[in-house]
Amino acid sequence: MSLLELVNPVYTQIENKSVMYNNTTIKGIEDQITVGSFALGSVNRQIHYGFNTNVVLSVSSTSANDAEGAPQGAKAILVSGLFCDTSDNNRYKPREATFPLLGAVAQTTPISGTNSFAVINSIEVITVGTSQTNQGVINVIANGTTDLYGCIQIGHSKSNTLSFGTGYSQSHLLKEIHLSSSCHTASVLELYEQNLNTGLKTLISKIQLNSNSTHIEQQINHKIPKTGAYVIFGILSNLEPVLSGDTNHICCNITSLVA
Repeated sequence: MSLLELVNPVYTQIENKSVMYNNTTIKGIEDQITVGSFALGSVNRQIHYGFNTNVVLSVSSTSANDAEGAPQGAKAILVSGLFCDTSDNNRYKPREATFPLLGAVAQTTPISGTNSFAVINSIEVITVGTSQTNQGVINVIANGTTDLYGCIQIGHSKSNTLSFGTGYSQSHLLKEIHLSSSCHTASVLELYEQNLNTGLKTLISKIQLNSNSTHIEQQINHKIPKTGAYVIFGILSNLEPVLSGDTNHICCNITSLVA
């Protein structure tokens, strides 16, 4: 293997043309898991998406220390994802926006970018105080609702929700799942793809988690259709209530290539 192959993104052949791929890891991390069916990494909640539509986002934190004027926590975040271009046949395209934080006071006016999203792929703390990380759960919801579009767990500084949207004309290859868990009760992790234009949801893979420590590596090699826009998400289900003092922990990484 040459040095060029080591330092550059992977190149391959798709549709008789050379395509540059970027290595993308989709992470789902959860340490305070309770009963229910929800998106892994969302702090026991469901993640919402816009089907042929966009929403105005509202950002806030559960800690007053996450604020522009506070010395300790996060001060600003970068939201990256997709918006539905209703003027171009509802094609989903990349978008970014930077938002200030003011503790629990919801913020809808971005510092830069446009506040109109259909899917959130990542949220990152970009400005921080003396604590060097966010001190509360940073929630990004559809303004005027309780619909969660993304979040950053306490101390993570970046969203770790098993969810990723692929826009118009993008190629996305899911390669492999790496999963580590320590569960008090058995559970099931289901990986789905959903068409953002039609709503069709298809099961990609299903992993049984035992009621103990589990380490799994599973090949997927699933190509997301290039025609249309899709979101990939992982749902944790069949989880039973934990006993007092017990906690379930799961860390799931999906290695993939996006062009």
